[in-house]
Amino acid sequence: MKIIPYLYFNGNARSAFNFYVSALNAVPTPILTYGEGPISENFPDNLKNLVMHTELKLGDDLIYISDAMPDNGAIEGDNIALNINCDSDDQITAFFTNLSKDAKEITAELEDTFWGAKFGSFVDQFGICWSLNFQHKA
Repeated sequence: MKIIPYLYFNGNARSAFNFYVSALNAVPTPILTYGEGPISENFPDNLKNLVMHTELKLGDDLIYISDAMPDNGAIEGDNIALNINCDSDDQITAFFTNLSKDAKEITAELEDTFWGAKFGSFVDQFGICWSLNFQHKA
């Protein structure tokens, strides 16, 4: 299990990603855009090239990067969430249930995703943004 910082940006995640790759000598991963997702037909053309998800690899550590959707805009200084990559279905279910108790907002219900994982996200009762991911074995 790992806790991974998740940085959110307002349309400039790709620039931030490229900057951090260079500045940190990080190993880049492919960029997944909102236009490549399963509901891309619901996105206006000007949002389809925004970054849905990418990762910077720093040794054994990761930093996740994404563009926030305009209606959920990132606030500079507050544009970070904690992600936990869980080890099992039972673990992600327990963590989601426990951490989201009295949550201020459930931003994504815990469910299976198109990228082959179970995922959920929320803002906990203390205002901390969390995302939980359990990658199913292929």
